[in-house]
Amino acid sequence: MTRVSLSRRTVLAAAGSAAAWAAGASAPPPEAWTLEIESFDGESIAYRAMGIGRPLVLLHGFLSTAQQTWMASGLAERLAASRRRVILPDFRGHGRSAKPQDPARYPPDILAMDIEALLEQLEITDCDIAGYSLGARIAARLMVRGLRPRKLALCGMGFEGLTAIAARQAHFENLIVNGENSGNPRAARVVAAMMEQAGISQAVALAVLRSQLDTTPEDLAGFEAETRIVCGTRDRDNGDPARLSTAIPGAVLEQPDGDHLSTVSAPAFADALARFFSEDRG
Repeated sequence: MTRVSLSRRTVLAAAGSAAAWAAGASAPPPEAWTLEIESFDGESIAYRAMGIGRPLVLLHGFLSTAQQTWMASGLAERLAASRRRVILPDFRGHGRSAKPQDPARYPPDILAMDIEALLEQLEITDCDIAGYSLGARIAARLMVRGLRPRKLALCGMGFEGLTAIAARQAHFENLIVNGENSGNPRAARVVAAMMEQAGISQAVALAVLRSQLDTTPEDLAGFEAETRIVCGTRDRDNGDPARLSTAIPGAVLEQPDGDHLSTVSAPAFADALARFFSEDRG
C-alpha cells in the first residue's frame, strides 16, 4: 500500500511548527496542511491535519467537505488548540478527494474503507472520532468494522438515520434525479446548488448514497466508546436523536438550537464538542 507522500517543504514546515508548539508555544500550528493518500484501490483521498496530541478524526456531511463542516466555523482549530491532532478527510466523491464516475468504484461501505486506509497509512491505531450527518453514519460503520475509539460523537443524527437508511437514500435520490419534479422543489434546488458548488456530478452523488449500509440496533448496543449524540433541537432529518441515545449504552444527548443545516455552525454545537473532546488531553 502506498504511504503518505509529502513535499520536503511541507514536511519541514510542519515539523518546525509542531516543534515550536511542543516547546511551549501557546497555540497550535495555524495551517491545516492539505495532504493525500492512495486508498486500497488506488483512488486519492485528501485530508487536512492540524495540531499535535491525541488523534481526533472529524468526518463531514453529504455534499459537503471537511472545510465546510469543521473548519469554516473555527471548530477544528479550536479542537487542535486543546492539544489534539485533528485529522480532517474529504470523503471519496467529495472535496479534494477522487470523484470517480464509475459506480463500481463505490462498493458497499467504501467510505469507511477509505478512512481505514487513511488511519493505517498514518499509523493511527488509537483515536477519537466525530461525524456530522453522513459522517456520523460512517463513524458508526467504522465502529461496526472494528474501530475502538475512546470517545465517539454522532452529530446531526437520529436512530433511523443509522438503522433504516433506505428512506434517507430514497429522499436524496428523488431530489437529485427529479429536481423540480421531486415534490419538494425547494429542497431539490438546495441539493442542486450544493452539488454544483462542490463539483459533484449526479452519478457520483448517487453512487455515494448507494454505497451506504445500515447499522443495526444490535450493533449500536455493542458500542463501548463514551458517546455523545449532538443534534439540533429542530433537526429530525435523520430520525430521533433521543432514541439513538438510548440505543447506545451510556450515550448522552446534547441538543443545541438549530436545524440540520444550521446547527453545525452554531456556537453551542462547537461548545458541546469542545467540552467533550478537550476533557482528554492525550
